[in-house]
Amino acid sequence: MKYRDLLKGYKTLQSKVESISKELEESKIREKLLYEENLKLKQEKRMLKKKLEDVNSYKIDDKYTDDIIRLINLKL
Repeated sequence: MKYRDLLKGYKTLQSKVESISKELEESKIREKLLYEENLKLKQEKRMLKKKLEDVNSYKIDDKYTDDIIRLINLKL
């Protein structure tokens, strides 16, 4: 083999390594962004679940029921 052939092969391999390294770095960045988005969505899901539980646990006190019915009837 000639020196030129070796140099050409080395440069080809070097460019492939750089390309793969760049792709790996971009992949890590995408993975990090997806992970952060996933955390945000999980947090939002927990908040919505808590709000739903709060709404489902809300009960009207019986002493106000008659007043509420009267107000509704007045509106009708």
